[in-house]
Parts: sequence; structure tokens; C-alpha cells
Amino acid sequence: KELTVLKETSERDEQKAQEDIKILEEVNLQDQEEEKLTEEHNVLTHAQALESAAASALTLLHDHEEPLIALLKRTANNLEHLSTVDPRLAEPAENIKRSALELEEAAFFLRSYIDQLEADPRRLLAVEERLAVLEKLKKRFGSLSEVRLLQEKLAKQLQKLSNVEEAITATEGEMKAVQKHNLEEAKRIGDLRRKAAFPFSIAVTEELPSLNLPHARFEVSLASTPMSSHGSDEVSFLFSANPGYPPQPLEECASGGELSRVFLAIKTILAEQDQSSCLIFDEIDSNVGGQTASILGEKLQMLAQKRQIICVTHFVQMARCASHHFLVSKHEALTTVQKLTPDEQKIEFNRMLGKK
Repeated sequence: KELTVLKETSERDEQKAQEDIKILEEVNLQDQEEEKLTEEHNVLTHAQALESAAASALTLLHDHEEPLIALLKRTANNLEHLSTVDPRLAEPAENIKRSALELEEAAFFLRSYIDQLEADPRRLLAVEERLAVLEKLKKRFGSLSEVRLLQEKLAKQLQKLSNVEEAITATEGEMKAVQKHNLEEAKRIGDLRRKAAFPFSIAVTEELPSLNLPHARFEVSLASTPMSSHGSDEVSFLFSANPGYPPQPLEECASGGELSRVFLAIKTILAEQDQSSCLIFDEIDSNVGGQTASILGEKLQMLAQKRQIICVTHFVQMARCASHHFLVSKHEALTTVQKLTPDEQKIEFNRMLGKK
């Protein structure tokens, strides 16, 4: 499920990145384009006023009945001539001459400016349309100064998303292979379970009379279930303690003592297959009587011939079957375990029996 969500998210991100890249490529934004277009738009919208002002200035400088430049030149010449009489006039004469030259340059520029200036409605429309495109671009991506960097970033992101797609596809292939393997293993394990269920049920049932359950029946029930780490079978243990009663789920119908004995019967049957070197039984004699406790003790003694058995019990009938005895004592914040000598064993057995 997580892989499906990741794939869908990756596909959405990839589609958006492709759309954004397509938009940016179609717009083909140029360096400082908005600034240049804005400047051109201002000129085009004020072309008539600009041309009129430039023409008036040019007329005053060069084309007037008494042009300003010509007047300045004559003035400069007169002062220059008189500077031979008074040298102090040389400096203003030079300044006026310089101003006349600068005004000639200005007049040259204005003449060229007027020739180039053109109020073109079609160009004005094109500029406005382009500015509108750039405005949409800003609304979608933000600052135009970052758009060009964004295009490169999106290209890298698209490459990463493509790699993610490839990884997802590869993972899906691996998952299908694992799923196929798991299904095959689940079938194999299920076949083994079905093959073993009946003889195992018989073996446990035959073991129960020796545990003081002469009429008990034990069955293994298998039902199909969704795949899990345990396979595709739900394994249930069914039990009936008395003849004439159909087996019911063990955990629902068995008493505490019956549960303990069924558990021991199962451990006895599985003893040959169980490779454990040590088995631990914690109060397996819970909720049983003294006679049954003796039977359980003897059964544990038989199991102990091939492996170590550790059993926690409150029954002397169970404890007497053990080879070694340890006394567990609990205090406020401490639990102690003491190995008992033969004499200490007798004392503890008497205490358990209520004797002094």
C-alpha cells in the first residue's frame, strides 16, 4: 500500500514538473526581459509626447531663427577676441565654447532619437501581451529572477523522480517475486500441516490417558486465512474431555488443569523433534489435584531423560520427581534461589505438606 501511495505521489510530482518545464520552455524567458519590456512600453505609450519634446529642443538648439548653438558660438568668439584686451574673459569664452560643443552633441542625439522614435500600435500590443505572459509566470513561480534557476532545478527534480519510478518498478518486481515465493512456501507449509494434523491429533489423544484424561480427544483444525508470516492457515487446537461431546476450541472449553496436561502431552509428542536442550515449565501443575500432579511429575521425569527440565511447582508430588531442588524465596526487594541439600529437601517437602 505504501509503495502504491509513493508511486502515485511520484507520478503526480513528475507530471507537475513536466508541465512546469514545458511552460518555462515555451515562455523562453530572457535576461532582464521584464525590465527592458517595461521601459519599451513606457516609451511606446508616450511616443507622441517624447517626439514633441525632442523636436522642440532640437529646434531651439539648431533650427530656430536664431539657434542657441550659433548664438553661443558667436558669443564665445567675441569673448575670445576681447580676451586679448582682458585675459579674464578667456575662461568664460572657453566654457561657452565647450557648452556649445556639448549642445551640438545633444542636438545630434535628438535628431537620431526622433528618427528612431516610432509610435507603432502593433509593437505596443506585442509588448503588452508579452508582459501579460510574464505576469502569469510570476503568479505561478514567483520572482522572475529565480525562474531560470527554477528551470534547472526542475530538470534535476525530474531526473530524480524518473529514478524513483525506476526504483519503484524494480521494487514491484521484487515484491511480486517475493509474493510468489511466499505463496509457494505457504502452500508447501499448508500441505505439510494438513498431512501432519491427523497423526499429530491421534498421537496427542493417545498420550492424554497417561495424564489422567482417559476419555479426552484432541484435534488439530486448519482453516484458510489471509497470508501472514505464519502462512495461509489458521491452526486451532480442539479438545473434548468427555465422550459424546464434540471437540471445541481448547482455550474455551478446557479447565486450567486440562490445559496443563494437554500442553505436557504436546511437549511429550514433540520431544523428539524439539531440539531445545532445556524446557521450562512454570507452575504446570496449576489447578490440578495431587494425583494428577504425581502423573505430571512422572511424565516430566521421563522428558528429563533427554534434556534438562526446569519446573516451578508448589506440589511435593511434582518436586519429588526432580533430581535437584532449589528453593526460591521472595523478600521486599530481593529474590533468592538456594540449592537444597538432601536434608533441606526433606524439611522443605514437610513444610509444603504442612508438617513441622
